[in-house]
Parts: sequence; structure tokens; C-alpha cells
Amino acid sequence: AANDGDSLFILVDRSDKYLNVGDDLIVYLTEGNAESVEGAVRISIPLEGTPSFGKNEGGWRDVDIPGIKCVTTVVGTPSDGRSDSGYVTEMSIPLSLFSKKGTDGMLIDVVVVDGTTQDTFTGANANSTARWMPVVLK
Repeated sequence: AANDGDSLFILVDRSDKYLNVGDDLIVYLTEGNAESVEGAVRISIPLEGTPSFGKNEGGWRDVDIPGIKCVTTVVGTPSDGRSDSGYVTEMSIPLSLFSKKGTDGMLIDVVVVDGTTQDTFTGANANSTARWMPVVLK
């Protein structure tokens, strides 16, 4: 992750020998000092298609969040049965979405979806920031 004071930039490089439609990413972000997921942002990035967004406002709700940009580059052909390399997703998230604009850092949880299986880097879940990874913005 990196930032320019206005946006947080995240790059996810997923190695996957056999890509299939449904091999997606879900990224959760909130302020670095948050003790709950209230106000957190969800970015759901399908392998093919348009990302969707959510915000936790008393529970997760789908919302339109202008300014978030996501670009995915696939190395291979999903669902063709041949060997693939994976994909790279680049994201730009405006820090203005968060009340303190990242001044206390951020917490992130990235979920790798493989069909019906979901896995996280930290064993975290979307309803608690206790195991989300800290991101220090400098």
C-alpha cells in the first residue's frame, strides 16, 4: 500500500494456476483506530466485471462510492481448464471517505474468494476489526 495524501493505493497480486469466474477479491478498509466495523468500506472486485461497494452503517449495505478506482489485469483465460498465472488488481481509494483521512493509519482485511471458499490473510472477518492488518500511512 502507498498514499499521496489524497488517496490510498493498494496492489493485490494473486497467483492462481487455474482461474475461474468467481475467483474474486473483497477488500475491507477502515480508520486505523477503529474498534468496530461501523463506517468501514467494502470493495468487491470480481475477476470479470465491475466492482461493487458497500459501507457498514449499522450493518453492511451496498452503496455507490464515487472516486474508488479498480483495474484488474488477468494473466490467463478464466474457466478454460488450461494453466493460468493469476491476476493483479490495482486500487485507488480516496482518503476523504474516512473521517480522519487516514491520519491514524488504516486497517485492512483482504478476502480471496475461490468459487465458494473465502480465505483471508489474517483469519479476520468482516464484522470485527480485531484481526485486520494495520497500514501505516507516511
